[in-house]
Amino acid sequence: MNEDTKTLQERTADTTAGVIKETAKAASQPRRSARKRITSLERSGAPTVRRARRQAAQLVTEAASATTALVDGTITSQIVLRGLGLVRSQARRHDLVGEAAYRTLQLVHDGFANAVKSFARFEAASEPPVRTRVSRAAPSTRTAAARTRRRTSTASNRAAARPTAAGTPRKRPTTSTRRAVTRGSTT
Repeated sequence: MNEDTKTLQERTADTTAGVIKETAKAASQPRRSARKRITSLERSGAPTVRRARRQAAQLVTEAASATTALVDGTITSQIVLRGLGLVRSQARRHDLVGEAAYRTLQLVHDGFANAVKSFARFEAASEPPVRTRVSRAAPSTRTAAARTRRRTSTASNRAAARPTAAGTPRKRPTTSTRRAVTRGSTT
């Protein structure tokens, strides 16, 4: 027992000396020691944070799949089908309970048959009509000036091709004649 006490005293002295040394170092270099402590805390906290993130991601995935199953009716339909299976098993009995279960299944089955017929009519009525494909011309990339030039040249071509009083088409003026007419001189 004496050795245990001696070892405990030595450990306590060593620990106390280490604490005093670290405190003195921290007091002399406060920034460095603070950075060291922060880095140490970050290292020790990183696995915990990773574990928490993994658990959160798993919970979100499970919640999303449960919500999807609930919204699309998977869970609801499973519950209804199991319930109907239980009623069917009771309907096999040859007593009063079996007779009631059998009649209940007949009523439910007839209701579903009528609903299916109605939904088939609704489906046929709500089918969209067949559309023919309409080809659309590509949008014009010409500028306004180019469109104007084309219109005026087309109009002058039409005027030149009109028949004269004699019934023969007029001779189309040449480029030099057009220039002369625009300048005011005649040929």
